[in-house]
Amino acid sequence: MTDSLLGAIAATIVFVEIGLLLLAGFAIFRSWGHTFAEAAAYALIATIMLLSCLFQVAFLIGNPSISIGAEAAFTILAAIMAYRLRRYLSQAWFVIRNFISGHRVAGTVLLVCFGYLAMQAFLIPPDTIHWENLGQVLRFQQHSTLFSTGDQALFPVNTI
Repeated sequence: MTDSLLGAIAATIVFVEIGLLLLAGFAIFRSWGHTFAEAAAYALIATIMLLSCLFQVAFLIGNPSISIGAEAAFTILAAIMAYRLRRYLSQAWFVIRNFISGHRVAGTVLLVCFGYLAMQAFLIPPDTIHWENLGQVLRFQQHSTLFSTGDQALFPVNTI
């Protein structure tokens, strides 16, 4: 397979994973009685916190591959929860559809913004300027720490 095809597959997997986590989070918070906006905000925050915590723990343990299994488990759990609470997801679709039909300009702007972000997620290759600090992160990982090892040549001031 070509690198671009593998990149597209990886981006699709990540998109599906984050989408399922967001949908399940939204449905859970909505089932607890939160408003549409609150549930959406909480779902976004909870998803980012979950993934961040997962990767940080795997990094600190020194076994980054453990995050793959944990991500898979959380994604499967999220799919089950989204299925069980699907009535809240259908309510969300109704709210979004009514918003877009009632506020065409704002809805169009939001759809364009979402399309732009989706395009950025799928079309930016990992070797662009957006990943320029990845080498420093890998050095931290090699030293098994989040802190400077005293080797200032590796981590000059204000470069991280």
